[in-house]
Amino acid sequence: MKTKILSILFITATLVSCKKSFLELAPVSNSNANNFYKTKSDFDLAVNNAYNTLYTMYGPTGLVSYCGELMSDNATLYTVAGSGSITVGDRWAFRDYTLNSANNVVNQLWNDSYTSMYNLNIVLDKIQGASLDDSYKTQVTAEMRFLRGMYYFYMVQAWGDVPLVTKPISSGEAFTTGRTPKADVYNQVVDDLKYAVDNLTEPNKVPAIGRASKAAAMTLLGKVYLTMGNKASAAQTLQQVYSAYNASMYDLLPEFGSLWGATLAQKNTK
Repeated sequence: MKTKILSILFITATLVSCKKSFLELAPVSNSNANNFYKTKSDFDLAVNNAYNTLYTMYGPTGLVSYCGELMSDNATLYTVAGSGSITVGDRWAFRDYTLNSANNVVNQLWNDSYTSMYNLNIVLDKIQGASLDDSYKTQVTAEMRFLRGMYYFYMVQAWGDVPLVTKPISSGEAFTTGRTPKADVYNQVVDDLKYAVDNLTEPNKVPAIGRASKAAAMTLLGKVYLTMGNKASAAQTLQQVYSAYNASMYDLLPEFGSLWGATLAQKNTK
């Protein structure tokens, strides 16, 4: 009996004396935020993952589709199958302008937006201390800030005041992070896009097809200015895009229908 008690006391003392850092070690067999963001290939994967969130924002059930196209006269919604807590009525509410605080599509769009934002912010946070070429770090930072500026531009139009999160935060911090005034969110959008304009490459020099370019950032910045009511800055910025790129990089196709087709000729046209 005495031996058993001593054994129990020994085990208890051992467990109590274990350092917290020992109990919280990340598993070495799995990639995680503590051991992944080291090499250029790591960041290439992370950047691609961040760009993948474009579908979350632009896809058929994304923020742009519901709050932009569906709530305008550009699209409509007929019978769709509900999934989980998302009912047909929740979807139709966007079409019929009958939204309320219990709408589960709104909740899903909110969660998707901040999940996408995390994927951008984690890259921005980790690349600062990475031992990589400075030009590569600047390029990645500019691309992620372009996406962040664009996403917050959509979010502030949809919800007005929203929590402005520019770094990865814990779930506990998320619960205590309140909404930021709309004007401050717009200021962050402009700041991100200005950085992107200054540091992104020209359209014909982007690292890969589909990556953000200086011209894209300038165009979006002009649109943001216009939305804010700053018509003078909008005109100046968009005129720069027109003067610099209209003849060489961008042009309208002769026929609108030629934008679509099964061949590569319809992809990435001017």
